Amino acid sequence: MSQKSRSIELTENDPFDYFPLRDGLKPSGVGLKRLPAYGDPQKDSRFQFDSLFHRYRASKIRARNERLSKYYQNSRKVDPQPVIASLVDELTAIYPGYFSFDGSLLKCFLTGNEIRLDDRYRLLEQKTDLAIPYVDAFDAIAMQVSEDLILHSVDGNRDYSSIVHLFHPNGWSAESAIEQSFASLHGGVPRMNKIVPNMTQMVQSLIKAPHVLERIAAISFRTDTILNRHPDLPDAQRHRPFDRILNPNLFMRLERQTVTGFPQLASFLFTIKTYFIDCNQVGRDDFKHACIRAVFEGNQPHAFSYKFINENRAQVLAWLDGLSTGPKTTGGFDPYRLQDSY
Repeated sequence: MSQKSRSIELTENDPFDYFPLRDGLKPSGVGLKRLPAYGDPQKDSRFQFDSLFHRYRASKIRARNERLSKYYQNSRKVDPQPVIASLVDELTAIYPGYFSFDGSLLKCFLTGNEIRLDDRYRLLEQKTDLAIPYVDAFDAIAMQVSEDLILHSVDGNRDYSSIVHLFHPNGWSAESAIEQSFASLHGGVPRMNKIVPNMTQMVQSLIKAPHVLERIAAISFRTDTILNRHPDLPDAQRHRPFDRILNPNLFMRLERQTVTGFPQLASFLFTIKTYFIDCNQVGRDDFKHACIRAVFEGNQPHAFSYKFINENRAQVLAWLDGLSTGPKTTGGFDPYRLQDSY
């Protein structure tokens, strides 16, 4: 398709200008940052809303109508009451224009939903026009935000994902993740044993962390902005090649992740929000252009999107040459320079 007629699901959205390549990639570290860190309550929040919220919501509804259990799994082994209470408190405090709570009724003005909870934050009643009603309070709250939510827990010597509300997956699924260990979930991540040499210790440290932690990660390059990249999506749709004539669309996909420890539950809450940066637009900024170009000029077998970069390198570099507003040089920028782990 031509650039003028391209069909993009989400379009670019990077409202807080994260642009993770600015500080170089971190192949050697986890890259966790304590929150608050920005002096902006909304940027410091675990939940972020932008003008494209309705598209995140629509994507979740489509997935829900497809088959709820494909995207939501709850082991029912952990009572998430403290988690739900903290979510309600934060949403109403940071976004009073979007949410209100009188102690039992949560009004969600963006969706028009009303969610009545008991004193244990369990779902009592709901007002919604969804074809598939909410099955519990965790499901109901998770559908009011753009983020995906995963509760990871420990029981004795075993760690496992106890609740997985994953509607915008990137190659993994709720059904495959439920009750899986942290190590199993990250088994396919390149060099994971180098990044996190002790998985058990990592899980325990996240549960006990006294601060909310943030990570800008899972950077990859795509030719679309499809949010729901479930493994069931055919490869031809999940991995469309770049073509500077027929398909001149290039987006940097990234995840803004947060971790909140709940030691009273021997669990931590993991949130994920997907953002996209339009590489056509960054071509108008010399520094960002140089950062993107340096990635495609590199040769790092352990890098994110290595297969995509390797297969589309020549086409993308030729396309970037046409976008550049300045000299075609990286100016010595090294996106793979190593940094501290935290």
